[in-house]
Amino acid sequence: MNGLIISMSKQELTEMIHAAVRDAVTEYRLRESEKAEPVEDILNSREAARFLDIKLNTLYIKTHKGELPYMKKGKKVYFSRQQLVEWMGQGRRYSRQESLQQADARLCELRIRSQKPHRP
Repeated sequence: MNGLIISMSKQELTEMIHAAVRDAVTEYRLRESEKAEPVEDILNSREAARFLDIKLNTLYIKTHKGELPYMKKGKKVYFSRQQLVEWMGQGRRYSRQESLQQADARLCELRIRSQKPHRP
């Protein structure tokens, strides 16, 4: 056997082993992530209720009232995860400070408009 014998400290050997294991784990994770199924954007009713953290009955009521965006195929109802996220964002409440800033900006805009001369 024609091998090379090298001398290294215990710390150097430990670091070399750690680096090799880290590289192997990273490579394994990359291969596994390529095999993994992508997260579905389309949810059924149970998944949508779980996603929104509401009861299934509440989901049906909101769907019936037209409060939630949904799709229907035959008798089945489906929901887009992205549309549900956007719907949740519409319920955002502004802080008192944000509301005052918006009011000030709107008043400034109205003052500027009222100062412009009207042309016939």
